[in-house]
Amino acid sequence: MLLLSLMMAKEVALYDPAPPADSAYVRVVNAAPESKGVAVELAGQSLDTLAYQQASPYVVVKGGERSVVAGPNTAALRFDSGGFYTVVLEGGQLSPLTDTPNDNLAKARISLYNLSSATVSLKTADGSTAVFADIPPDGVQAIAVNAIPIELAVFVGDTALPLPAVTLQAGAAYSIFVTGTDTPAAVLVTDSTQR
Repeated sequence: MLLLSLMMAKEVALYDPAPPADSAYVRVVNAAPESKGVAVELAGQSLDTLAYQQASPYVVVKGGERSVVAGPNTAALRFDSGGFYTVVLEGGQLSPLTDTPNDNLAKARISLYNLSSATVSLKTADGSTAVFADIPPDGVQAIAVNAIPIELAVFVGDTALPLPAVTLQAGAAYSIFVTGTDTPAAVLVTDSTQR
């Protein structure tokens, strides 16, 4: 009985609840290399200051048109109820991207956001297996994969941008953000939800 309770507690901690029926999950990512850190406000909720290449957790916001503020940048953006969104701060603009939720909780989801000016690929760190190939600038790709330990790298041509080794967890979601114009950089984050 104790083992079953521990397993159920672990499962509850692993899966975030769905947003209320009239709400959406929204997060903000700072892809502006010139910024040292920006204060973020999402639909009236203050979030942590975001450094370059940092993403906020997903926040539950009411569906409809909502204000997003990142430093001096402000936008009124529409978020459909039940949707998942990443708002990108880049070049003084706030742009919403529609995310792919992890519908298969038996698998992990990996998403790559190419916010750089280069075409990139995501492969195993040794370059032998492609996860995503030739993602153009402003391209986004997502895939559900088995929960395994893995080492990945973003490739710009033959140049590898290594990512930290990660043990992918079933039901979890991971985002890779590739940013920069002259010299692309990549970061891997584990998606989370602000409670």
